[in-house]
Amino acid sequence: MNRLDHKSLSKSNIMVVDDTIENLKLLLELLSKEGYQVRTASDAKLALRSVEAEPPALILLDVKMPGMDGLEMCRRLKEDDKTRAIPIIFISALGDETDKVKGFHVGGVDYITKPFSPDEVLARIRTHLTLELTRLDLECRTAELETKNETLAREIEERKMAEKALRESEAQKKAILDGITSNIAFVNKDLEIIWLNKTAADSTGKTPTEMRGRKCHSFWADPDKPCEGCPTLRAFDTKKSEMATIVSPDGRVWDEKGEPVFDEAGNLIGIVEIAEDITDRVREEKENEMLKAQLFQSQKLEALGTLVGGIAHDFNNMLQIIIGYADFLLIDKATGAPGHKALQTIIDAGQGGAELVKKLLAFGQQAQVIPRPIDLNEQIRSLATLISRTLPNVVQLDLDLVEGPTTIRAERGQIEQLFMNLAINASEAMPNGGRLKISTKTVSLNDEYCRRHNGVKPGSYVMLMVSDTGRGMDKETLARIFDPFFSTKQRGSTRGTGLGLSVVQGIAQQHGGHVTCESEPGKGTEFKVRFPSIETSVVSAKTIPPKVQSAGTETVLVVEDNIPVAELERKALKSAGYNVILANNGKDALDIYRTRKEEISLLILDLLLPKMLGRDCLMELLKIDPSVKVLIASGYAPEDQLHREISSLVKGFIQKPFGMAELLEAVKNALGDGR
Repeated sequence: MNRLDHKSLSKSNIMVVDDTIENLKLLLELLSKEGYQVRTASDAKLALRSVEAEPPALILLDVKMPGMDGLEMCRRLKEDDKTRAIPIIFISALGDETDKVKGFHVGGVDYITKPFSPDEVLARIRTHLTLELTRLDLECRTAELETKNETLAREIEERKMAEKALRESEAQKKAILDGITSNIAFVNKDLEIIWLNKTAADSTGKTPTEMRGRKCHSFWADPDKPCEGCPTLRAFDTKKSEMATIVSPDGRVWDEKGEPVFDEAGNLIGIVEIAEDITDRVREEKENEMLKAQLFQSQKLEALGTLVGGIAHDFNNMLQIIIGYADFLLIDKATGAPGHKALQTIIDAGQGGAELVKKLLAFGQQAQVIPRPIDLNEQIRSLATLISRTLPNVVQLDLDLVEGPTTIRAERGQIEQLFMNLAINASEAMPNGGRLKISTKTVSLNDEYCRRHNGVKPGSYVMLMVSDTGRGMDKETLARIFDPFFSTKQRGSTRGTGLGLSVVQGIAQQHGGHVTCESEPGKGTEFKVRFPSIETSVVSAKTIPPKVQSAGTETVLVVEDNIPVAELERKALKSAGYNVILANNGKDALDIYRTRKEEISLLILDLLLPKMLGRDCLMELLKIDPSVKVLIASGYAPEDQLHREISSLVKGFIQKPFGMAELLEAVKNALGDGR
């Protein structure tokens, strides 16, 4: 490849490949005026031969050409080591995103769509030539660094030789300094201590006199044998410095070094042992690594949670259309009639999609949660009865629930989902049978524990433990189990989505708790979920009356930017006798309400609207008429702060996707609300 420098950048050899003569002439004239050396070719085969003879600095390549197209030419160039580094810019009338992706996939560095701007073409060429220059500069600098590294290696070797000479001349007294805070001892070939510093003696509680003449390992390890992996023994064998990390029987961790000492004749006369107690440092490093891992996981969850929250609105709108129209068609179908089962299947599938969105939102901690005091033991007993009916006969279920109150503030449905995910995972980990144990206990988390677990607060907790005697997991798998869409099941399996444990973690964190997991291959797995405990008494859940069909004659203004959803709501409301006005953005809604507010009894308002957000539209409506009635209907799960801001200003919320009966009931309640 031609080498580039700053002076030759504007004179670089550029090849233009295009089957259209006018394009070749245009690019030839444009590039030549800028001082570039330009070669042209009207088809890919001619271009390949030209490149093989003299590789250019950059290639402008048309995509669609007779015979071999530009994508194939690029692919061939990238397969050849001699031409792989040449930057290739596709320049084509094919402007679809798919075509661009294909260009980048085969190795193109850029993609310009015809008709193009001459300034754009020149700017992109200069950019990629500059990048190529930078790459070549880096190669040169790398070579220079390699040379310097070789020089440095020689200097290091020379320094080692100088240090060896110094050790020989200074002998053992120069090698052992009593003022150093590390443990230092000089031992002979029998590992007997000849001399040691005060720090080494203090670490054993003995005096230097008591320790001299005794074997070094008798004070820090086993009296009968040296430490496992002892660097001093290796130093006697290799006659060079050896290092190792040693754990003593009392649990302390030491960084140890064995430094050989020679006499003037070059004979090895002993080893200087240097040991530093790094127990605290190792513990701190492990804690820091754990906190970093927790922080990284938290950041991933936060980022993915933001993404999930963003797509939930649009996805719920699509589900709304599917479920809503299927609901309409089902009204005229008697049970057993042709098409009834198919429509019900569509509705069930749509509702399944809605549940999946809820799982994603729970994972991202953006699902709307209304926590109430619940007795965890009571719910576990109920769920255990349910899960026991689905377990294989070879799996034994054991309950071990703590006596006394286990009250937490939680949303029952999410606790049920968390429990079922853990129990099903445990069951699937025991295909050949085993023991599934569900237990609870009350625990108190102190400051030390919370310091090692990011985001956890000290206090009293109720802990749910789900353990199995299954296959267990290695460290690599254990580190990824809470990653979204990570699964140990075979690729293509229809069982599981890889969201189960991500959802578990999201639910636990959303309730102010956290989840940990312990597992070893062949020894099973145990999940521990800790929820903050409360002393409030548990109130039984009230029975929700079934939704009833609504009917009315009022006028309703539907503010919805998704036309199919708006039409669906209009059809549902008109079927119940309401008059309906549609607006597809907030500004239009304000204009309509200003002129027709006397006849409009209720607005159904989406939160995410073009031109003006639903919240801003609501505020403007209240300025026009403080008594305006608004029902919020959105596929987006709003944050708690937004709920607090507008909950007192509206007549209710209805979450998409919803059934037609549910919509009519919400409208009836909003119209009948005397607030």
